[in-house]
Amino acid sequence: KELNMYIPVRDETNFMIKYYQYLFNKYWGKHVQVYFLGYKKPDIKFDENMHFVSLAEKRIPEPTAWSGPVIDFFESIEDEYFHFSLEDLLIIRPVDLELIEVCKKMMNPTIGRIDLWNSAQYDPKRRSWVSYYKECDGIKFLKLRQDPPPYTYRVSCSNSIWNRKWFLKTLERGWSTGDWETKANDSRN
Repeated sequence: KELNMYIPVRDETNFMIKYYQYLFNKYWGKHVQVYFLGYKKPDIKFDENMHFVSLAEKRIPEPTAWSGPVIDFFESIEDEYFHFSLEDLLIIRPVDLELIEVCKKMMNPTIGRIDLWNSAQYDPKRRSWVSYYKECDGIKFLKLRQDPPPYTYRVSCSNSIWNRKWFLKTLERGWSTGDWETKANDSRN
């Protein structure tokens, strides 16, 4: 089953949708349904696989107003797993669709998130933060330490496959994206 992609946007960044749409469909493909979660629908032509969901008439301007409507939306859907990203994380080269399929195959109730970006394993200073998890279809998966040093993102807004229950467990009302990427990564959580 194809997973949906969800991307929160602000009215001030709606202009990014047309660029995201073009690059996503060029490098990932029109087979994925993409939902922009925003407020005022932009006046652009959406491709068939692109959708706009208004979370409210307008967003409260404080950055901490981000999480409440996002939580409400994800509590209302039935997707067990989904793709999540932000509108300014543009897809700029062909996506390895076979690898995405292996990642989807790996998802289960015990996995909260699979990061789709290069991460700590390529940084010599941070290699000790990951360890071998298991192999699936010839792909070796790593697991990030669950007690990493500060500023090691176990939770991130970057392109990922998420388990919806874990996504909601890590997000609190009154948080900005920055709060989510820092407070939810506190090893005490």
